Amino acid sequence: MRPAYAGDMGIENEFLEFKALVEATLPTLATKADVEAMRADIARWMLATVIGLFIGYSGLIVALTRTPAAAPVAQAAPCQPCMAPQPAQQQEKSPR
Repeated sequence: MRPAYAGDMGIENEFLEFKALVEATLPTLATKADVEAMRADIARWMLATVIGLFIGYSGLIVALTRTPAAAPVAQAAPCQPCMAPQPAQQQEKSPR
C-alpha cells in the first residue's frame, strides 16, 4: 500500500470544492431553449427599432423639406413726407 501524504488530501479537497461549485452553477446556465427564446426576442426588438427609426426619420425629412404656404403679409401705409414747416420757411412767410 501506498502511504497517504498530507498533500494528497489537499488536492482531493480542492477537487471536491470545485465539483460542488460546478454542480451549484450548472442549474443556472441557459439551455438551448432559453438561448433560442432570447434570440427571437432580440430579433423582434431590433425589427421594431428599425421600423420606428424609419418612421421617425421619414417624418423629420418631410417636415424639413415641406415648404409652408406663404401667408399674406399686411402692407403698411406708405410713409408720407413730413409737412411741418421748417423754421426758415416760417420766417419767410411771416409779415413784417
